[in-house]
Amino acid sequence: MIAICDIFDALTADRVYKQGYSHVKAFNILRKLASQGVLDARLVDEFIRCMGVYPLGSLVELSSHRLAIVEGRTKDPIRLKVRSTTSTTATTLWPKIST
Repeated sequence: MIAICDIFDALTADRVYKQGYSHVKAFNILRKLASQGVLDARLVDEFIRCMGVYPLGSLVELSSHRLAIVEGRTKDPIRLKVRSTTSTTATTLWPKIST
């Protein structure tokens, strides 16, 4: 867990020579490292659940460029249940990830 925290901090911290990554981008990098066997996948997912990708009630931009409100989480800590600001039904979607 210490390695996960250290890598996350290194990825998200602003440095003189670079701007830190967004949390979502850092979470994706951690998951990639876990899939390669560098980090424990279960601990990475627990870390992401603990940190939270987007708090409930957050306004997010979807890949379709529509706005949505985060209403819940799924078993996958990066996948969210959202309600489009133009819809009355909740949907499970991936948030737009800036790279």
